[in-house]
Amino acid sequence: MIPLLPSNYYHVYNRANGDAVLFYCDDNYEYFLRKFSEHTKKSFSLISYCLLPNHFHFLVKALEHSNSLENSKLFSNFFNCYTKSINKQQNRSGSLFQKPFKRRLIENDDYLRIVVNYIHRNPIHHNAAYDLEHYEWSSYYGDIKEFQPIYRYKWNIEYFWECRWFQIAGIYRNWKL
Repeated sequence: MIPLLPSNYYHVYNRANGDAVLFYCDDNYEYFLRKFSEHTKKSFSLISYCLLPNHFHFLVKALEHSNSLENSKLFSNFFNCYTKSINKQQNRSGSLFQKPFKRRLIENDDYLRIVVNYIHRNPIHHNAAYDLEHYEWSSYYGDIKEFQPIYRYKWNIEYFWECRWFQIAGIYRNWKL
């Protein structure tokens, strides 16, 4: 298991068990993002994300002052909180997520750009959207619309040098991990 060490970027992702879904309605997507922020904001910055009905992707940066031993526990607590809410809402029981959640250390700037593109293109890859600009549950949507309630949208734009290049990279590049 890769530790979530301070001052590093990570691609964190997971999916629902079996044929289960993670999100049954728009309120679930909003609740997931809100709870993620509540559980992790003291130790992580959310850089990019994409939520699909049965899985999600986050690009996070572990903050300098975070504790690597506690960082995984924060994610575990977040997953447990969300699972309890969905289980209650759907009158179900048991685990919602596959265990353990996956994470990849981002070791250089080139890989960081590839991961941002990969995360943003996920709705197209899984046929959840025809174009990225209209898929609401991705940080790409917020970046382009200059609206993002839980993170600084300008990070992606500035990291990709300018808004137009960011749009071109998100729409036309077909990055694979």
